[in-house]
Amino acid sequence: MIWSSTWLVIRGQLDIVPPAWSITYRFGIAMVAMIAYAVATGASLRLTWRQHGLAIVYGIAQYALNYYAVYLAERSVTSGLIAVVFALLIVPNALLAWVFLRQRMHDLVRKQQRHTQHRDKPEPSRNDRDMP
Repeated sequence: MIWSSTWLVIRGQLDIVPPAWSITYRFGIAMVAMIAYAVATGASLRLTWRQHGLAIVYGIAQYALNYYAVYLAERSVTSGLIAVVFALLIVPNALLAWVFLRQRMHDLVRKQQRHTQHRDKPEPSRNDRDMP
């Protein structure tokens, strides 16, 4: 329900604010929230110079350009159709990962399943660790 409402909000913003400003506000608010969360949880925000470069390229390609195109499309196409097309972006993303990174989807799915199983594995209780 929340995900679908964002498309309607975009439509309302177009009459008031230019798309580039609207995207800037949106991601600026998200940035502040993510930094606050990282600080609250003690997560490290340190990146190497290479990681900063990759984050910039990824951010521009996956967020700035994508969302700018979405905001422009919202001017003439219905929100529902845009939401469906946006959800289908996983297909070209998977193909590009295969072409450029030599990653296959089933390998990524297996890796995610192992990560999830390890994360969901219960920690031994204190009494269990102390027993011989």
